[in-house]
Amino acid sequence: MTKIVYLPHEANSLNLGFTDVLYEKSKEITIVHPKGEILPLGDFPGDFGKIEKYLISETKDADYLVISVDALLYGGVVNSRRHYLPKKELKKRLDLLSFIKNENPNVKIYAYQTVMRSLPFSQKQGEQDYYGICGEELFLFGQNEHLRRKRKISGKLYRQSRRVLLPVCGPYLKDYINRRKLNLLFLEKTINLSGKIIDELFIVNDLFAPYGFLGADTEKVNKYCAKHRDKVSMIPSEEGAGLCLVSRIILKERGESFGVCPIYPDSFDRKMDISVKKIIECVGAAVTDEKNADLLLFCNVKPSNEEATLDLVGTRNYADFIYKMKKALEDKKKIALTDDYSGEGGDLLLLSGISEKVGVFKLAGYSGRKDVSGAVAESLAESVLFFSDGNVKSHRKRIATRIYEDVGISKADKNVSESCAKSGKEVTVKAIIKSAQEIIEKEVPEVFDRFKIEQAKLLNVSPFRPYFVVSEKVDK
Repeated sequence: MTKIVYLPHEANSLNLGFTDVLYEKSKEITIVHPKGEILPLGDFPGDFGKIEKYLISETKDADYLVISVDALLYGGVVNSRRHYLPKKELKKRLDLLSFIKNENPNVKIYAYQTVMRSLPFSQKQGEQDYYGICGEELFLFGQNEHLRRKRKISGKLYRQSRRVLLPVCGPYLKDYINRRKLNLLFLEKTINLSGKIIDELFIVNDLFAPYGFLGADTEKVNKYCAKHRDKVSMIPSEEGAGLCLVSRIILKERGESFGVCPIYPDSFDRKMDISVKKIIECVGAAVTDEKNADLLLFCNVKPSNEEATLDLVGTRNYADFIYKMKKALEDKKKIALTDDYSGEGGDLLLLSGISEKVGVFKLAGYSGRKDVSGAVAESLAESVLFFSDGNVKSHRKRIATRIYEDVGISKADKNVSESCAKSGKEVTVKAIIKSAQEIIEKEVPEVFDRFKIEQAKLLNVSPFRPYFVVSEKVDK
């Protein structure tokens, strides 16, 4: 049994809760991780002292360490943008990877780290407080500087923009630029460990803009990576990066891969295709055509802005999707579904149709998570297990868990919140559970008939988000 120690970037339901559900019955791997209370969660940084002790202890006999370098260095992705840690402390933390490798030379380290984002709007949440005051101006300042260095704008326009932006963002500019420089320095240090201490590295760049602070940093990162192309890969989102690495390990241990063909509706945002294909490659699978694919990944994603008015939520025709699913099963191919069309969880219209015409448990993987990259990684991680296990009880539980959370809870959360806002009542977990059960009973009865909500606990109170654990019903 392969032992994997996992330090995710955040203790959310994808990185902890569903990871436990995914691999609890695995015959291939044992995956262990620190308890949620010492891990990063939103604005709360991880406890480095306790994380350090945990990693040193658990990696002594581990085969792999899958680790978020942001969690190790800064206490999480959010804290990577808010910390005041000195270089000396950050170096000490990064050196822990070398120490672990020295103590257990056989452990393989699979890591991921983010390029610091640059939001194009002002927002305090997840950023320095001053970003809520002048975030947009900081973004535009970086864009203006980068465009001028690239000779994309005239000197006159450049100076005009500086005169407008500096009075607003000037007081915070030095801190912001120095913060980005420090993070970029340690990203470079991490990249330089590739092939020596780190065996595989994902660089996360989930909000790419061609010009600006992020665009300029990306150019530098690409130069850093030039010497390590065989060990470093780009991935579009930190959500799902850990799952991609775990899936990559499983396929490597099997000595296998599989071909995946993404299938889209008639109208969809073509930019999504780039991210979807990148996630497929990061998992360790190959992008192929429909004829040669082992797995058809149906991607129910949003239309482009131009097509959105012609393709309203609730009006999309899913007959072709469902027909192709049935045909694929007849051709002995596997099928999976990534469902982020509505932007508010899985699409009930599609899921109800699949339940009626195909059967949701015939899906190798399903995710209706709002983050597309995370949803693709999640459905592919399920599919990797389905290839070896088939439609067993643990697989059905995984599908039911995702449907309850991504469809049931997502819709129930919204419905209950709106109802309580009108009535003045307090939103409760009990009310959300009851509403979610009613939704699943009506729209996906095959899930409701076999599975129930076993327990619910709050992983995060902001935003209010219960986490479901389901169990199979026992016939009386």
